[in-house]
Amino acid sequence: MSTPPARVPVDPAVHVEQYPTHGSFTWRVPDLARTLDAVHAVDGVSARTSAVVDATNAAGRRQVPLSAVDPGPATTYVRVEPSAPWTVAWERRSSSVCILTGTPPASTVRELHRATGGTGWDADAAALVARALP
Repeated sequence: MSTPPARVPVDPAVHVEQYPTHGSFTWRVPDLARTLDAVHAVDGVSARTSAVVDATNAAGRRQVPLSAVDPGPATTYVRVEPSAPWTVAWERRSSSVCILTGTPPASTVRELHRATGGTGWDADAAALVARALP
């Protein structure tokens, strides 16, 4: 069972869903390339990290190294699966979104949000994210 969704007051807003074992953090991002750069910059994520990709120019989802993900317009979904207690996904919707799920350190949520163009982090925003994690 989850708790009611919360919103971290940063720009763009981070929408938070809490579950007993993990959290889910979602925000709008400008594009896939910036998201891939942000994920690759996280400590412990290498170019060989596994990514699941869905694209309009290939049948079904396929697993590739992070370095092989094509940020072009055919890609509609990417999920990066580092050796960490979290995964991060990018999905093309009416506005592209980044979805960080699992039990990442609160600093990783803030780091990825900032690296994808987010602003507005203060102590209250950081504390809200920390409280959302089990």
